[in-house]
Amino acid sequence: MRNVNITVLTSGTTDFSALSSGETSASPGAAAKIFLGRIFFGGNLGLGADIGFTYNINDQLSISGSAIDLGFISHTKNLESYRISGSYDLEGIELDFPPEDSDGPPPYYQQLIDEIEDEVPLDTLRTKYTTLRPLKLNTSLRYGFDNNYQNCNCYAGTSNLYDNYVGVQLYTVKRPKGFIGAATVYYDKRIANWLRGKVTYTIDSFSYKNIGALASFQGKKLNFYMAADNLLNYRNLAKANSLSLQLGIQLNINDER
Repeated sequence: MRNVNITVLTSGTTDFSALSSGETSASPGAAAKIFLGRIFFGGNLGLGADIGFTYNINDQLSISGSAIDLGFISHTKNLESYRISGSYDLEGIELDFPPEDSDGPPPYYQQLIDEIEDEVPLDTLRTKYTTLRPLKLNTSLRYGFDNNYQNCNCYAGTSNLYDNYVGVQLYTVKRPKGFIGAATVYYDKRIANWLRGKVTYTIDSFSYKNIGALASFQGKKLNFYMAADNLLNYRNLAKANSLSLQLGIQLNINDER
């Protein structure tokens, strides 16, 4: 190991660590008290914001964009961070063959651990630090066509004026080594007044064959949807790098007067 320099930052875990180690009384009530005490302004505080826009170029074409997780967290409480730095060269372990009347061979493993800890020490830090949220940027362009069912519906909203939509979405997220992005093209179609479907094709740095689908069922009081991606990988789950399946139910409350 040469020029090792690793830092692990943690906050808000020391109280829970004390429970697990037996330093404080470990009980469900004690853990719940710690957790509830941090829900509202009880822990490390920060500030975040999301911003976005939608611009209708015309009735059929619109563009939108958003920036999500603009903000930071200031870590000032229950800090316990670890830093390892140094270098260590292992040239082998020289075996010792003690006489039969001795206490046995020396503790080779413990000696090796002691040597590494001397050359590459572990320091515990409790200094304050600030972390930035992983900024996410989104933009999309959508085009609608075939308005066959809402021409005479004066209650129709402007978000779903057309039976069919095609569009492209661009997405990127800030990671420690840079931005990671993805691009999606989609086709969205109203199949019936109560049913809408959507198919997507996504390209990112991990896959060039991510095909997804969504179905949305709309009722008077309940909406139900299901969505999945990486559909081609469902043929062999063992070789799938990632899969996503989502199910959702929405309750509609209409104030009709």
